[in-house]
Amino acid sequence: MLVPVLLVALWPIATFAGGKMFAPLLFVFGLVFGRRYLVKRPRRDVIVFGVFLVWVCLTALWSPADVPLISGSLGEGNFAIEAAHIRFVLSAVGVCLFLAVVLALPAETLAGLQRGFPVAVLLQLGLLIWLAIQRESLLVADSSDMWVPSPQSLGRNTNLLAMVLPLAIGVWVDGFSQRVAGVLALLLLAAGGWVLLEHDALSGFLGWTFGGGILVLLLVMGQSGFRLVFNLIAAAIVATPLLAKALLSFVTPEAVTLPLSAEQRLVIWQTALEKIESKPVFGHGVDAVNVWSETYASRPDLLSVLDPTLINARLIPNHTHNMSLQIWAETGLVGALLLAVALVFLGRTMPAPATLTKGTRIAIAGVMGGAVALFAVAYSAWDESFWASLAVVCCALIVLVRQNQSQTP
Repeated sequence: MLVPVLLVALWPIATFAGGKMFAPLLFVFGLVFGRRYLVKRPRRDVIVFGVFLVWVCLTALWSPADVPLISGSLGEGNFAIEAAHIRFVLSAVGVCLFLAVVLALPAETLAGLQRGFPVAVLLQLGLLIWLAIQRESLLVADSSDMWVPSPQSLGRNTNLLAMVLPLAIGVWVDGFSQRVAGVLALLLLAAGGWVLLEHDALSGFLGWTFGGGILVLLLVMGQSGFRLVFNLIAAAIVATPLLAKALLSFVTPEAVTLPLSAEQRLVIWQTALEKIESKPVFGHGVDAVNVWSETYASRPDLLSVLDPTLINARLIPNHTHNMSLQIWAETGLVGALLLAVALVFLGRTMPAPATLTKGTRIAIAGVMGGAVALFAVAYSAWDESFWASLAVVCCALIVLVRQNQSQTP
C-alpha cells in the first residue's frame, strides 16, 4: 500500500501552501481504495457524524447565502465546487474511507511510516526556518508566483507544524533513550517555538498547552482517559455559547489591550453570539456567515479603542475563527449536539491509554491539543484542507497505536 507512504512524502510539499493539496487527494484515494467500505455497516460514531453531515446540507435550505454549487468547467481547467457544505461533505466522505483503509492494513505494511513521518516533519521545519529568514522579502514579493507563499499560506503551514511536532517527539521517546529523546525534544520545541513566533502563529503555543493538559489526563486515567477527553471536547462544543459569554464578560473587546488579531477575534465571537441568540435551535444555515455584512462603522464604541482603519471591515470576516461558534451560528443546537454525540462515540472506540507506550500518548495528546487549538481560534468549520491535513497526521497516529499497543508504557 503506497498511498500512506505517498502522503507522508508529500507532507512538506503540501504544507507549503497550507495543506490545500490533501483534500482532493484524500477524496480520490478514499473513493478508489475504500469503495468496499461503503457497503459495510459503519461504526456508531461514523453513523452519527453522517447524520451531522446531512443536517449541515439541510441547513442550506434556509441559508441566506446564494452560492452556486459549482463554477467553471473541467475542460477550461477552472472547475470549482463553490458551496462550502458540498466541499466539506465530499472531503469528509473521502477522509473517512481513507482512514478505514489505513485501519484495515496490516501493521507490517505501515512499519516504514513510523520512521518516515518524523523525517517529513523535520523537512517541513527546515523549510519554515528558511521561510522565516526570508519572510520580509517574501511578503513584498510578487504573490502571483506559485513559489512565493502568501501570508495566509505561511500561517497555515506553521499551524500544521505546531500540530505535528509532538508526533515526532513521541516517535523519538519510544525509539531512543530517555536522555537522547529529551534533548531532541527540547531542540525541536525550541526551533518550532522560534518558527511560531517568527510567523505569528501563536495558536501553536495554545495547542501545546492543550496537549500538555490532555497528556496529563492520559497518563493519570489509564483506562478511561480518551473517553474523558472526548467527553470534555463534546461538552465544550455544546456549551460554547455559555463559555464564550463567560470569556467576554471578563475580557471585552473595548476594555482590554491585546494584539489586534486577538481583539478582532473577541469582536467576531461577540457578534457570532448575537447571531446565535436570534436562531439558537436550527441556526441561520450553512455559509450564512459569508453574508453578514455589518462593519465596524456600526460600532463606534469599538472603533474608538481599536484601529480606526477597520471602519469598513466586516465584524465577522469570512468565518468566526472558532469552529464551534460557526457550527452553532449556522447549524444551531441541532448541529452542535450531533457533532458532540459523534465525538462521544469516537472516544469509546479509542484504546485504553495504559495499553499504549508513553511516546504514543505524547504523540496523540500533542496532535489533539494542536487540533483543538486550531478548532478554537483559527479556521472555518468547513475548512476541508485542515480536516484533510489532520487525517494525514491521524494516519501516522494509527501506525503508532498499531505498532506499540500492548507494550509496557
